[in-house]
Amino acid sequence: MYRFSLFRKILCFAALIILIVSTLSPSYADEVKKSPIKVGFFELDGFNDVDQDGNLSGYGYEYLMEISKYTGWKYNFIYYTEDKNGKHRLTYYEALDLLKQGKIDIMGSMRKTPERSDLYLYPIFPYNINYSCLSAASDNTKYTCSDFSSLDGVVIGTFRGSSRDDEIKAFLKENGVKNYSLKAYDTMKQLKKALLKTHTIDLIYANNFRSIENERVLVRLNPSPYYFAMSKNNRENLDALSSAVEQIEVNRPLFSKKLLTKYFQDSYSSQLKLSPEELQYIKSNPVVRVAYDPYFAPFEYYDKSSGRVCGISADLLRLISKQTGLKFSYAPTTSYDSALKNAKKNHIQLIATFGSDYKWAEKHHSRLTTSYLDLPVSAIYNKKVKNYNDKSLSVAVEKGYFLTEKLKREKLYTHYIYYDTLEECINAVDKGDADITFASTYSADYFLSHSYYSNLKMFTTYDLNYEISLAVTNTSDDLLYSIINKSLANIPRRSFDDIFYKNILFYKENASLSDYITLHPYEFMAAGSILGALLLAGLVSLRTAKHNAKQEKYLNDERINLALMHTNISLWDYDFKNKLLIQPSGSKKYLVRTS
Repeated sequence: MYRFSLFRKILCFAALIILIVSTLSPSYADEVKKSPIKVGFFELDGFNDVDQDGNLSGYGYEYLMEISKYTGWKYNFIYYTEDKNGKHRLTYYEALDLLKQGKIDIMGSMRKTPERSDLYLYPIFPYNINYSCLSAASDNTKYTCSDFSSLDGVVIGTFRGSSRDDEIKAFLKENGVKNYSLKAYDTMKQLKKALLKTHTIDLIYANNFRSIENERVLVRLNPSPYYFAMSKNNRENLDALSSAVEQIEVNRPLFSKKLLTKYFQDSYSSQLKLSPEELQYIKSNPVVRVAYDPYFAPFEYYDKSSGRVCGISADLLRLISKQTGLKFSYAPTTSYDSALKNAKKNHIQLIATFGSDYKWAEKHHSRLTTSYLDLPVSAIYNKKVKNYNDKSLSVAVEKGYFLTEKLKREKLYTHYIYYDTLEECINAVDKGDADITFASTYSADYFLSHSYYSNLKMFTTYDLNYEISLAVTNTSDDLLYSIINKSLANIPRRSFDDIFYKNILFYKENASLSDYITLHPYEFMAAGSILGALLLAGLVSLRTAKHNAKQEKYLNDERINLALMHTNISLWDYDFKNKLLIQPSGSKKYLVRTS
């Protein structure tokens, strides 16, 4: 009995120990999990930014905050350090050393190399593809990669700690440049100052995740994956990092691109670097003949009031003209189909708004430039249509238009009705001559903002979206094709966005009051009710004020009359209107005799 009791006590004690350990372990795990991740937030403009108030921003910062949504991590951003010279912003080279020692847990802008793989941990997925730029000051036209002899004796500034120095050495060797020197700097600010102010270096060789304002890129080299790397002491968090980056890239594939656009905008130079042959071509052929669509608002259209071609493509060509010195002359036309058919007759060299499709370009004997706009497409249908997915519907389409070819190729509608312009297509659907038509979402939105299209509805499609390019005809000189492409590549995304929003908003502002009432009937009724209530309140207030003023005048007169009754004062009022002399009641009355 005693033994059994002793055994039971031992068993209970063991169970108690197990219970204590099991309850403590999760708490410890939670404590480890909640420990802040130490980030090496080294100085790199646009990637790791800190303002004077200590607010953080930049590509690297926003990407880390996105990672935390998947991992639950809290961060401790380390962006200052101290040495014998005092406190200063953490440099890339110092951050690499801290990561190697395990004094920080993670840092960005890390290219994967065999040597670095021995020192740091890398997730499976990179956050973006990065390449290096060899650049000169924008006003320095001495150096060019079309003539490598110009690089003889050049001094190139590099980023201390970068893994890309061997690349530029190999590039220069391959192109016969032997006399050069590399000079390393701790921060990008020092590099920029050496290039643009002190002129102690001639060129910069660094990755493209940085601001290149006031620089002219000579060549871009070696696209490589870039990662957020972790210290060897932080292996337990590596899987979480890999999973987070994977989910970001899969679920938000444009996230990295948006950050890149937001923080690293190339500033284009009005002095676009062209070859001597291209400059001579511009001098000999300054005017380029352009075909356009006169009814494709807001992308391009003929404005009768100003007598000019306007819209997104027209503004884009003005930018190209500013950079290159080329002048663009628009061939008169009545429709886009007519413009394409008469391209040869009108000696067309450039088509302003062209579907970015190689088969379409081949059909029209043209070469595509870099695309400059993604175009969403919407369907416009009559309210009487019960099922807009019915393939037996009659479809209004534009003659000779890329969207028409795409629609016929990818949809199964059986009946098409051809018109010269998009407006004619929309009018046909409005009148019931056709059931449905397709157009860019921006054009559709503009047309349906007018009150006289109240019979129409629209919905956005996703399988008909396409890109727009410029197209250079095959009969045009290869040099023109090269000039146009170089100019497009040299215009920053910011300028494209400015052109786009300016034209979209301009068209929104042109809507009339009747259009607004039709589109927003409830808002208009609410505004009318409020205005009516305010007007009524104003009239009541005015009437009350008049009544109160009259009452006040009466009371004042009574007070004066009462006062006069107890005096010997006699007062007279003169009524100017009726030309009468009046003695107020209460005033002392005197009889005056005249002889």
